[in-house]
Amino acid sequence: MTFLAQTRTTFQTSIRKVAPPTVRQVYALAAALCERMGEEFPETREAASETIERLRIENGHPEPRLEDLPRRPRLR
Repeated sequence: MTFLAQTRTTFQTSIRKVAPPTVRQVYALAAALCERMGEEFPETREAASETIERLRIENGHPEPRLEDLPRRPRLR
């Protein structure tokens, strides 16, 4: 393996180690946690929001609800 190929491989491996989880990983984690807790995985955004809000309240989360916060401007 050339130095350049080895450097590229090392760099790519390093990025994977510090990069945030992928969307697919987050969904898999959420599904596994729902299954463990006996929760049904939500099928719609509305159902997901309701489940998140219920679980936040049950856990005693101190932050305000999302609908109580001002909307942030979308990045373009």
